[in-house]
Formats: sequence, C-alpha cells, structure tokens
Amino acid sequence: MIEDISPQNSFEHLLRYWWIVALAMILGGLLGWSIGRISTPVYEARAEYHVLVDDEALLVELHKTNPEAELTYADRAPYLTPVSEVFYSTKVRAAVQEQALAAGLDFPLDGFRNGQLTLDNRRSDWMVIVRHSDSETAAQLANLWVAVADGFLRNAREQSVLAASLKLHLNLLSRCFENSNLSDGNRCAGTSFSSPDEMEMQYQERDRLYQAALSASEGVSTLVSFEPGKAAEAPLRPIYYNTGLLMLVGSLLGLIVGGVVVQKLPVK
Repeated sequence: MIEDISPQNSFEHLLRYWWIVALAMILGGLLGWSIGRISTPVYEARAEYHVLVDDEALLVELHKTNPEAELTYADRAPYLTPVSEVFYSTKVRAAVQEQALAAGLDFPLDGFRNGQLTLDNRRSDWMVIVRHSDSETAAQLANLWVAVADGFLRNAREQSVLAASLKLHLNLLSRCFENSNLSDGNRCAGTSFSSPDEMEMQYQERDRLYQAALSASEGVSTLVSFEPGKAAEAPLRPIYYNTGLLMLVGSLLGLIVGGVVVQKLPVK
C-alpha cells in the first residue's frame, strides 16, 4: 500500500536500524581514510600572466580595409596565439626542465605532455597551472615557467620591433631608389651611397637582418604586451586525494549504501 512506502515509514524504518547505517558510514569513512593514506596527494599551484593587445592600434589596422569594423576576439586571436605557442615551444620547455633540475626541483617526467604543466589562456588574464605531489615544488615550477616564458617573449618582442624598423627602412629604400638616380635616391632616403652596387649590397644586408629578426620574433607582434601577474603560492590542501575530503565522501556513500540495505530489511 502507498502508506507502507511513505517517507515517514521509511524514516522510522531507518531509525529502527540506525546502527546499520552508522556502521556503513564508519566503514565508508575508514575506506576514504585508507585511500587517502595510501594515495599520493596532488597539489595545484597557479601563477598569473597578463597578455594585452593594443586594441586602438589593432582597430586602426582593421579600419584600413573596413572602416566600419568592430574589434572582436577573433581579431585578437592571431596576436594571442603566438604568445601561447612560446609557452609551449621546445626551447621554453627545455629551459624550464633544465633550470628546474639544476635547482634540485622534482620535475615530473613528460610534465608538459601529461597535463601536469598547463596554460589556461582566456582573454588577457592567463593562468599557469602546475600539479605536483609536493605543494612547494608545484609553486616553484609554476613561477619558473612564467619567468622563463616571459624572458623568451620579451626577447621575441624586441626582435619584432627590430623587424618592423628594418621593414620600414627597406620600404623607404625601395621607394626612393626605384625610379631615381643615385643622387636623388640618397636625398630621398637620407643615405650617402657612392654607387648603385653599394646601395644594393646594403639593401640585401638589411633584408637579411630583417628576415633573421622576423624569424626570431616567433610571430609575436609589436601590438602585444605582457607581464607576470600574481606569483604562485604553495597550496595548503591537495586537490586530489585529500584525506579529509575522502573520509567525508566515504561516509556519505556509506549513508547511501546503509540506507539502501536497511530499506531491504523486513519491517518488524
């Protein structure tokens, strides 16, 4: 009958066999405690990194082809992607591992591949995330990764600025000497070449320097700026295999299992 399975009857049935439920909760808590004791805890440390795109300058570039263009994330993405690629570049990963080992840190094997060192790059506020069995090591690795990547990025941006400067000079030489004699070309470009051959030789040298700077820039644009944010701190509690949390989960599961068992017992 319906009253036989009413909440009140079920509650009274649980109270009658409360000791079974309590025993199941205790066993569940003990199981959680055991798992927590035998499992290696995993701590997660986070370090901030800020990446900004010069929206005004980017909008000026967009308006050259579309005067009514509005700035969107899709427009910023091509400028942000090279920055994240530097974080995961072979040179940066190798430098992080080398410096970590030199400092005596326990660097996880294939940490970049197995997800122990990851980058959460959403909009302008990025987060470097490191998971490790030791909380202090997790924080140190996160801060080390930020420092190494920041150094590479600043060098890449300097090369990008150099490439932009060389490109302007190359364009100036091309424009001034394209249809002019040597004297008029020198006056236009502010140079003092003694012969067309010297001008051509200097042009080729600048073009070589431009290509080298462009390659060294790693695709990082002059419209992008960046700086480290809040440094990572050693987490107090693990995110995985927290003994207290496992005991709580085990007790709750024991409550559920105990309740199911009791409901199957005959009503006295």
